[in-house]
Amino acid sequence: MVEQTLVLIKPDATKREIWLQIIDHYKQAGFFIKKTRLIPKMRKKDVRKFYHVHKDKPFFGRLVDFMSSGPAIALLIEGQNVVEEIRKLNGSTDPKKAEKKTIRKEFGKKGGEKHENAVHASDSLESAQREIKIFFSDK
Repeated sequence: MVEQTLVLIKPDATKREIWLQIIDHYKQAGFFIKKTRLIPKMRKKDVRKFYHVHKDKPFFGRLVDFMSSGPAIALLIEGQNVVEEIRKLNGSTDPKKAEKKTIRKEFGKKGGEKHENAVHASDSLESAQREIKIFFSDK
């Protein structure tokens, strides 16, 4: 069954101008990028809403500041078992612990904070549906 998921290329990757390389990794892995959207700068209130599941964690404030610090690129990606497969391709959330040849190992900010890991991806089909609506709803 073809599924959809959301990937956000984070500000650390857009600032270093490596977003095309990241997109190329997804394409080379056989995923279809159905839509893209440039987000020039996320508002802090929108970041807080998007990452609400982390609101009680100690890193939440830094995450909000980071995600609102510059441009991000939203990707709507389709493929077989895409949520799980994209998460495998991305690797561990912590770039230092990510497996070789994963996006976060290759493109996560070296020596940066854990959330400076180049990409966000939906963690479930339910999250994907919610997150896709945030960035790709036909308003």
